Amino acid sequence: MTSLFSHRSALKKLNNLDINWKAGITVQVLAQHPYDPNSIRWAHNVLEKTPTKIARYNNQPKPDGWGNSGGGLERLIYIPLLDKYLTEVEILEMRRPGHPILTDRTISEETRTILAGGLREFVDETGFRDIEIRTDFPGIFLSDYEYPPWADAKGVIHMGGHRKITLWGELTSFREDPIIESCEIDRTDWFDLTSSLPAMFFNLSPERPYWSHVRNTLSSILKIYRHEKDTNKDDFIPNIPRRIHRSWWYVFQVGRGDSRFPENGYRMSPRQWYKLFELMVAKKMEEADRDFLLKFLGKDLDNARRVEENQLNNSESEKINGDLPETTQEVEDSEDSEGIPTVEEMIRREDEEYARWLESELGIRK
Repeated sequence: MTSLFSHRSALKKLNNLDINWKAGITVQVLAQHPYDPNSIRWAHNVLEKTPTKIARYNNQPKPDGWGNSGGGLERLIYIPLLDKYLTEVEILEMRRPGHPILTDRTISEETRTILAGGLREFVDETGFRDIEIRTDFPGIFLSDYEYPPWADAKGVIHMGGHRKITLWGELTSFREDPIIESCEIDRTDWFDLTSSLPAMFFNLSPERPYWSHVRNTLSSILKIYRHEKDTNKDDFIPNIPRRIHRSWWYVFQVGRGDSRFPENGYRMSPRQWYKLFELMVAKKMEEADRDFLLKFLGKDLDNARRVEENQLNNSESEKINGDLPETTQEVEDSEDSEGIPTVEEMIRREDEEYARWLESELGIRK
């Protein structure tokens, strides 16, 4: 077998890139249906056997679940058929010589490596070979989140630095080959954003989507919509964010505008969201109305309202410029912590005005 030492020059070059290989990078690809932008292609991850590099998850293997395809960026990858170790870029050169990612001089070597890795992961996990990565989005990445330092229950500080990047993928055909990474992904499917999220799992239980992937998918869809509206002034761009089923938005804030909830709504923790999702699937509920959420959240909602009342009583000055203090429960490990309004409020806002406002509400920055 070819020795890693024969790739010393490649390793040296990779180590000189502005990439924290020790902390690692996870690259995901958001891919919409070519003819139905309301649908996205998700992959089902099987329970991983190897631990993560993220201390806040106790370095535990990633559980099974549905979400955007993707995986960890690799410095060198062994190719059995060639008996060689290749870099992400070399694999792309071998599979698709002359690919635009390889020839675009405006792309840095760090970004080129990340794009090549994301492309490889998507292809190997889904079997879809005809996929392009859009690089015309400002900054290229739809999102680039870096985990901050974190203190565990014992007060030990763990360094952050692990990055989670989302790329904009565009399928050009439905040709599917066998899934190469079948040890990680056992199947993929289309998920319709206009349909109830829990309803899609009525016959799949106990399977579930990843909370963070739902959030990331929604914020990415909004970014894509905003970008297309800004760059295609003369074309009709369907307002996908407005079409998304109410149940998908539960990963953000719920109850906003209802006096029984905090002024800015209540933001569930990931654990609460998973519990709500599993309950809705078990009861075959397509939506959870506010009366149900009120009962479900119980004392947690009462505590949030009490905190809000105390903050409003003690910090009236914080209302300057119309900004209210944060009163809902903090979201753990969130790439974007801001909430969204009710569907009724969203529908009142049209196209670009609506999208700009919702983008601000989500805390999404270009």
